[in-house]
Order: sequence, then C-alpha cells, then structure tokens
Amino acid sequence: MNEDYLWDRSGEPDAEVQRLEQLLSRYGHEGANVIPLPVKTRRWFPVARPLAAALVLGFLGLLIAYAVRFQWSSGAPWQITRVAGAPRLSGQLLKTNDQLGVGDALSTDGRSQVSVRIARVGEVDIGPNSELKLLATGRGRHRVALDHGVMSARLYAPPFTFGVRTPAGMATDVGCAFHLEYDHGHGLLKVLSGWVDFDGETLVPAGAVAELREGKGAGSPYYADASDAFRDALREFDFDGDPTALPRVMTAARGRDAMTLLHLIEKAPPGDRSLIYDRLADLAPPPAGVTREGIIRKDSAMLRSWRNALGIGVTKSWWLNWRDAF
Repeated sequence: MNEDYLWDRSGEPDAEVQRLEQLLSRYGHEGANVIPLPVKTRRWFPVARPLAAALVLGFLGLLIAYAVRFQWSSGAPWQITRVAGAPRLSGQLLKTNDQLGVGDALSTDGRSQVSVRIARVGEVDIGPNSELKLLATGRGRHRVALDHGVMSARLYAPPFTFGVRTPAGMATDVGCAFHLEYDHGHGLLKVLSGWVDFDGETLVPAGAVAELREGKGAGSPYYADASDAFRDALREFDFDGDPTALPRVMTAARGRDAMTLLHLIEKAPPGDRSLIYDRLADLAPPPAGVTREGIIRKDSAMLRSWRNALGIGVTKSWWLNWRDAF
C-alpha cells in the first residue's frame, strides 16, 4: 500500500483505497482542502501510535494496580515473617504458615523479632519484648494495639488508614514511616517520614518526636536534636503542669524549635500565648498578614501561614512521596 497517498494523495493509490473513496464520496464536503502533514511528522507517526497506545495501557495498569492495592476483605488475616528468635502467636510458638487474624496477638521475648505485612499497604516490624494485637482490618482501615514494646511501621496509603492504639492514646499515620515504643505508662513516638496524628490533637512532623504518658496523651512535638534543657522544661509544662516551666521553655528554645512553639500556641491557655508569641516572633518572624492579635486568638489561617513559612507545611501529599512505598 502507498501510505503517502493516505496523507497527501501523492503517488499511485491502492485499489482498495480507491474503492473506499468511491463508497464514501457521497459524504465528502465539497471544496474541502486537504492539508498534507509535513514529511517529518509522517515519518514519526508509525512510532507515535504504538507509543501512545503503550502510555494509555500503562496508565490504565497503574489505575488498576492502585485500586487493587487498597482493596482488602474485612477481617482477612495478615502475612507474618519471623525475623529472629521464637515469637508467639496467641501464646503458641509461631509456625511457618501462621497468619495474624483479628483478635490474635503477636508477642516476642528478649531475643525475638517479627515482621507483619499490613494488608497491601505497608509493613510493621515488632522488636523484642513486645506485644501487638490486630484489632480490625478492612479496605481503608487497619488498626492494631501495642500494649508494650517497640514497633516500626512503614505505610504507603491514604491518611488515617493505619492506626496504633496504646494505653496513652491512638497514633494514626498520615502517609508515613514512624517508630513507636511504649512501656509502663511511658512512650515515645518518632516520625521518620510524613506525619503522625495522635488522638486528633497533636500532629508530629518528620524528624520530630513526641513523648507519651498514660492518661495524658502526647506531649508537644520537638525535633530530636533539641537540647536537654528544652526537653526537660517542655516535659514539665506538658505533663506536670509546672507554672515555671513555660518561661524556661522559651529561654532554651533555638530557631529550629519554632515548630514546637507554634504547637504550644495552639494548646496553651490564653494568658500564656503572648509570651509564646513574643519568643516565636524573635526566632522566626511572622510572614506578611500574620498579626499578634490573630495568633493569640488562634486564627487558623494565620497559624497555617506561619507553619508554611517555617517549612513544615501541612500534612504531605502521600501519593507523591514514593520512598514510602519501598
């Protein structure tokens, strides 16, 4: 077949093409001008068509994979992998093909470690001397309980898909990786990527930690490299209610601790907000449009603007952070 004829009617047409032209001529527009495609374009067209088809098929494949990844039957058990030692499942030594079902508890001694696949959305590693129980699992919602011990979770899922209940409250991922430890009424939450929400009251960003206390929830988040003086004063303010602690928090704060002070604005009583604002403004001047009066009354738009100016922003777009998938 003379393909050039199909584009610019040059050369000798194929007989079958001529027959089709005669059949369709009645539908043609009189006076219509045929604008031939440039030769360079015609040369690329045979390559472009399969490439476009491949892109469409690839996109459809991604959509299907995305949908399948988050589908999970309610109550379907999770896959378990023994890492070290002799972990137990509901009191019995873990066997090769055991799975973690709703109501089951995984426990480890001082020499045991185990890894569990969180449906299709992530993994949780359970360290020595720990106990983790599966509370619920289904599409878009997976919940476990850490009574005591150490665990690390890595998720690639929409916010609030995975949550861990502790005696101090509920830690819920916002598309992230985090480490959690808890024992004898005290705990520590470390966020490695993204954010973690604790009881809907505290958002802990990547690189920060929050201390946990049974009956009191999470303390104010602070970066792991904060000074001992800052952490000690913050702990006394958060959990002990020491009225002398807040000025010491302000004195020990450095520029990087502005994130913590901004969090304190949101939880401190009105009488303390002026002190916090003054120190925060010294460490990280407020952006345009943010006023002292607005911050003291906890104007949400101004708080968000200041948070963005600090570079911590809002909870991340989890689907764009591909490192969490691996």
